[in-house]
Amino acid sequence: EDNKIHTPIVGVINNLKDEDKTEHNERFKQSLESLIVNIQTRIPDNGKKCKTIVLTSATPLNGKSFVSRNIAEKLTGLGNKVLLIDADYKRGDQHTEFNLEKISLSKFFEISDSSIESFKIKEKNLYVIPRISRIGSSFEFLYDSRFQSQIEMFKSKFDYIIIDTAPLLSVSDTMILLSLGDLRLCVVRHG
Repeated sequence: EDNKIHTPIVGVINNLKDEDKTEHNERFKQSLESLIVNIQTRIPDNGKKCKTIVLTSATPLNGKSFVSRNIAEKLTGLGNKVLLIDADYKRGDQHTEFNLEKISLSKFFEISDSSIESFKIKEKNLYVIPRISRIGSSFEFLYDSRFQSQIEMFKSKFDYIIIDTAPLLSVSDTMILLSLGDLRLCVVRHG
């Protein structure tokens, strides 16, 4: 506000690497829980709960993937069925965090009500769709009616969908993906 910026802050997360995050890090746990409460109490224009949450940042290395992953895991821990989609089609690395292989465009379009189970992370109610490799034109892919159909199917199957995007200033994909969100979060790194 001191710089005439009136964008609401939804949460503040400690600057941590995944390997630093432990159950004993109370400060991290509290900051993540506050963020989740703020997400769950946000009411979008349509009057329904925030089901689809899209995260971005202006530039790389601001923590958007870290925050996306931790939101998804925390919501899952609260008994929700959660889908995390790595939609950074150039540099997304959620697949490495979950020890998954990237998928092809055809495999993405083949995901169905029954085959979505193959994306489930063991012993959790968390599902992860890793980055699609060799996508060609991600711009055309996002405007493809089959992509829209997949998103609608995901919305019918999950309590929350978390979409981790590319940095906003890097590619046009992110602007398209932001339109899918009930809640759009921009992650910024202090300093």
